[in-house]
Amino acid sequence: MRSFLQLLSLAAGLSQATATPVLSRAAGAAKNLVVFGDSYSTVGFWPGGDLPSPGSPLGNPALPGQTTANRLNWVGQLTSVLNTSSVLTYDFAVTGATVDKEIVSTYAQYCVDDQVAQYREYVANKISSAETLVAVWIGINDLGEPFWKKSAAPIEKTMDRYFELLKMLSEAGLKKFALLTVPPFADQIPAMIGQSESDLKTLRADIIAYNKALTERAATFSKSGSGIEVTVFDTKPTFDTAVKNFKEYGAKDATCYGANECLWTDTYHAGVAIHKALATNFAEGPSQHVKCPSRSNHDMQFYPSPIVITVDIMADPISTADPVALEVDEADTNTASDTDSLGSIEGSSTSSITSSILKYRQENGRTYHAYKDGQYVIPNDEQEQDRLDLQHHLFLLTFDHKLYLSPAGREGRQLHNVLDVGTGTGLWAMDFADEHPSASVIGIDLSPIQSPFVPPNLSFQVDDIEEPWTFHVKFDFIYSRMMTASIADWPGFFAKAYDNLNPGGWIELADIYPITSDDGTLAKDSATHEWVTRLLDGTKMIGRPFDGANKYKEQLEAQGFQNVQQVVFKWPQNTWPRYKKHKELGAWNLENISSGLEGLSSAVYTRVLGWTKEELDVLLAKVRREMKDRTIHSYWPIYVVYGQKPEK
Repeated sequence: MRSFLQLLSLAAGLSQATATPVLSRAAGAAKNLVVFGDSYSTVGFWPGGDLPSPGSPLGNPALPGQTTANRLNWVGQLTSVLNTSSVLTYDFAVTGATVDKEIVSTYAQYCVDDQVAQYREYVANKISSAETLVAVWIGINDLGEPFWKKSAAPIEKTMDRYFELLKMLSEAGLKKFALLTVPPFADQIPAMIGQSESDLKTLRADIIAYNKALTERAATFSKSGSGIEVTVFDTKPTFDTAVKNFKEYGAKDATCYGANECLWTDTYHAGVAIHKALATNFAEGPSQHVKCPSRSNHDMQFYPSPIVITVDIMADPISTADPVALEVDEADTNTASDTDSLGSIEGSSTSSITSSILKYRQENGRTYHAYKDGQYVIPNDEQEQDRLDLQHHLFLLTFDHKLYLSPAGREGRQLHNVLDVGTGTGLWAMDFADEHPSASVIGIDLSPIQSPFVPPNLSFQVDDIEEPWTFHVKFDFIYSRMMTASIADWPGFFAKAYDNLNPGGWIELADIYPITSDDGTLAKDSATHEWVTRLLDGTKMIGRPFDGANKYKEQLEAQGFQNVQQVVFKWPQNTWPRYKKHKELGAWNLENISSGLEGLSSAVYTRVLGWTKEELDVLLAKVRREMKDRTIHSYWPIYVVYGQKPEK
């Protein structure tokens, strides 16, 4: 295999570059591409899941990822179509990001400063910094947010923070940087049609000022430390060419959006044709549209630097990676309070309900499913329903407000029929139905606990998924969440799911695994360890163990599913982690587990293990105290596994 250095030189020659690629001066071979940015670069990567591997160079989710281009964006193009040297891509970009939300506020949870923190936590110690190129494309929202709010863009302050973050990366050993300019979106994206000329004039000036500051500061930064190499990639020629020659890009005009024959996927985001052109220019070197200033003034160049990189898409499924250890917040000894609002979310139900189904089982002050009495060991009463609603929010927070991770519906294939297995209160199904109004969604559960207010494309059925399936349609997507300890025969379930999927359809599962710790602070003589061990023993005795999530990937592959991917998240037990998102997850999960502790335990301990309620109450009191203890660095692994039924 050619080294990255050789590939760069070869690419420069093939593209008839008129300037020596800046990266061709680097010693060694570049094997990793690390990306920071916003919606123009995001692929939906979560660094706490499976990391990139030769069989899956984006890591998670699978190619094409979750992009605003709806297919491969420029990062995906570099990581697949243009990738000939097995470069792996770590894309931390997040929709809506600015450099720092403290400077330009945004709805995005992870701005570039947060993304850099994620890199340092999850990836820095796993890859060679000497073999890594950093690509940063940020600024559209740093200028766009002030534009929409009719306020001044804090360009200098933004640039201060931008290069402060680059300095942090360079001090961590990263030396090769490619910085992409803000495209001329004031005159191109459909969202700007009808905006006042005076506002657009200000935005145009801001874009010029931002890119000028970026170029000047890049020159200074390139001289700030030994071995630092900086390329500024000008995006303007790529966008200008596409808009000017829209017919050659398959578009009917320069401003249409939404359809395949348009340059834009929506009013704000470039479509796949522009992303493809951008990736090609980025990979193949300078073109006649790009200014290349003399290197005599500074050790930096202003043109696309060759980055020829690819492996076969989905060559083989990615392997399971151990979740990266969370970093402890040594400074904070207080338990964070939960300040987020859960909001008011409605479920739905159109099932025909008989009186026997509504005669719930009463036990230890809780109610349980009447249908298939005793089969499910978690209550269905109002207290448990409230917890399920909270847990739905916890999953949204985990997935950055996405409902699922698989490529279902994101690969040019419309979703017609969708099944939600174990729908509970129905929040996921309702949100999905709202998000996909053309899809017919069915939610199935043992209890009719959903609200009657439903989207028109959503219905609920009371049934047992372990019985033979009698649906009258095949599904394009089957979703299951938190069904561990509910299904006795998982291979049988996967077989029925396979038979009831259309060719090319997807199945996705999200499930919990028993609590653990990486540093041994969850001691074997702790009440929590005793509780979870006995709980696991009890669920095994009834043939429904709750430690089966780590086998889903293997079982899906054995059933014949392809493109099987696994991502493992961590739910901290409380607010002990250092970083903001993990701390917030811990605050929500503390409430999730604490409020559900009795419900999760009562049936197993009293029905199966023979404990009295009083004995259980004593143990759970000890467990609750430990779960609030921030010196115990425990967490719950959350497995997300998805796979596709072959087309043929």
